[in-house]
Amino acid sequence: MGSPHFSINEFAQLLPLVEQYPPRDDVEFIVCTDRRALIVLQKRGWLQRLRATGVQIIVDTCVLGTPIVKAHSGVAMTNSGKFAHYTPGTIGLQTVYGSLEECVRSAAAGEVWRDASLWQGEGGQYSVDQYSVGQYSAGQKSAGSELVARQSSRATTRSRVLVPGEAAGSALVLDKPLSLWGGLNPETGEIIEQRHPQWRANVSGRVLVMPAGKGSSSSSSILLEAVRQGTAPAAILLAEPDAILALGAAVARELYGEAPPVIALNRDAYDAIRDGEQLELADFQSAAFQPPEA
Repeated sequence: MGSPHFSINEFAQLLPLVEQYPPRDDVEFIVCTDRRALIVLQKRGWLQRLRATGVQIIVDTCVLGTPIVKAHSGVAMTNSGKFAHYTPGTIGLQTVYGSLEECVRSAAAGEVWRDASLWQGEGGQYSVDQYSVGQYSAGQKSAGSELVARQSSRATTRSRVLVPGEAAGSALVLDKPLSLWGGLNPETGEIIEQRHPQWRANVSGRVLVMPAGKGSSSSSSILLEAVRQGTAPAAILLAEPDAILALGAAVARELYGEAPPVIALNRDAYDAIRDGEQLELADFQSAAFQPPEA
């Protein structure tokens, strides 16, 4: 737990719970926080009490970016949406999302414990559509939904070169946006986000075609590392501009002298691309808005 980092108010809720329901000895109970919160925990005497129950307090880092979790199999339970989303790709564990109390009591039981009242819709009826993940956001599934319509209206009406360059390659068309951070292994170029339709596809040397980036801001550093490793896509074509991906490509060009061009296409050009099609970026750049020379 703790992404964003656990606050003092959250620790105030956690402490009585773990003292009543301490985690089993074979369960890793990890909470990430910052150094200022740690100082307060020490002053209040809470740190010693938390550690006495078996809680591990991790400071100024994250289990997704630092090899802290010892388990290589099983299920990770969390009350953090970020941890729930990125853990399968970064750590390789499947995740279960739950409330703070559900996480504590599950750690004590050694199996998932649920408070059924938390998962009922209005009137006590559970509605799966409320929690389903649609093409671009939660709760919308149909292509004609208001949300998807808004997404389409935001797409650029004229192709725009974000990072210029020459490239050619076979198109890898993604059905959904992809976060490179937690979604791409820069050592291999493989898509590792297990929920993504193109899971296990390899972007190396391909023209990566996708609706948009999906955060995190660390995606720029993953693209940068992929360029260094030689596993980056040959080019990136988007349905709408993405500053994070453009930043990663621009910095890679400064550091390594090479980078995938990044272009935001107009909707007609984007929709015309087919997976596996051989693409020449010159065909797209000739009619696109070019950034001014620095």
